[in-house]
Amino acid sequence: MADEYAEHGIEFSLPGEWTHRDGYWQCTDGSALSVEFFPQPLDTSPPLLETYCLDLRLNAAREGGGLVECEKSELGLTAITKRPRGEGAPGFSYEGNILIPVQTGFLDIHVTHHEEDVTGVRESFVIEIEKPARDGDGNLIGWQADPYGYRPANAPFFNDLFGHKVHPLTQPLALFARSDDPKYDKEFADHPLTHVRKWQAWLREHVAVIETPFPHRKDQKYPLEGLALDIPLGFYHNTEAPERGDWFERPSFNRRSSRLGVILHPESPEASESTDTAETVVLREIDESEVELRDAPISYEVEIAGSPGILTACETTHAGRNFFDISFFLPSGKASLELAAIFESDDYERAMLALEAVVPSVEQS
Repeated sequence: MADEYAEHGIEFSLPGEWTHRDGYWQCTDGSALSVEFFPQPLDTSPPLLETYCLDLRLNAAREGGGLVECEKSELGLTAITKRPRGEGAPGFSYEGNILIPVQTGFLDIHVTHHEEDVTGVRESFVIEIEKPARDGDGNLIGWQADPYGYRPANAPFFNDLFGHKVHPLTQPLALFARSDDPKYDKEFADHPLTHVRKWQAWLREHVAVIETPFPHRKDQKYPLEGLALDIPLGFYHNTEAPERGDWFERPSFNRRSSRLGVILHPESPEASESTDTAETVVLREIDESEVELRDAPISYEVEIAGSPGILTACETTHAGRNFFDISFFLPSGKASLELAAIFESDDYERAMLALEAVVPSVEQS
């Protein structure tokens, strides 16, 4: 497979213990590997590392799991998450990703391995070695936690929108355990997590990037027709987006999507003052797109960063994923200006933070 991905900017050849299957490779040790190319520029600069960590936490939480590790590497970003196997199967599945920026987009090299019927040996060994304290119910104290100390706010997450009450990261999850520490990999060379780390290390040494990665912008200010505004780091200007207006996207692990839109509405100047008009505009946009409406829009008269306007929010589905679509309409001469944030449904908090960052930066000519 040395030349299979050369057209996308990387070269590597797997050792003999790997066999090509239908769309992936299988190793004799039970590991599986796949490679996927995405034609989107990926920014892996250090200030975005925590952003990607939160993406991974949310991805894993959907299946009751958590982040094991994520770091900037010579190839781009290297990460591992864990999830309970589900459907009554014991143990965990471990999923490793290496995101590699190239000139034409980025590649995701995906390595997975899961525990079989015999589980808990590594955990029992570490418990015997470290002897963690137990609470009155016999539960281990401090056995699992986020590896980087992240603690979500234990408060209503969606501000009562659509009946959602709980932050997805405050629910019981299988987080990084003390037995997941790489210092125990040597004693458990055949453990699935050890295998994932081993093959990620091998890939970091043997994958050659033969193209210069896409140059990332250094200025957050985007000049558009008739206005300029700051767009958060990691978002690129998708000039081929099918929707009306200007759209910015931030790709991430496991196809997680975050989008920001800037749309001028000369046909609906009252959308910045009327909740009914704002909802009509949003429904028209959904009707003209490829998304499916899940819940009817709700609207409020609000003020963001000192700017009064109308905030409209709804839930949609696209390509099998659920999203929160949030739009803020503010006056713009004889038109209304819509600033939209479309984030996945478990990411409402960052969608609002993105709008709160963009709104005060708007400079209209």
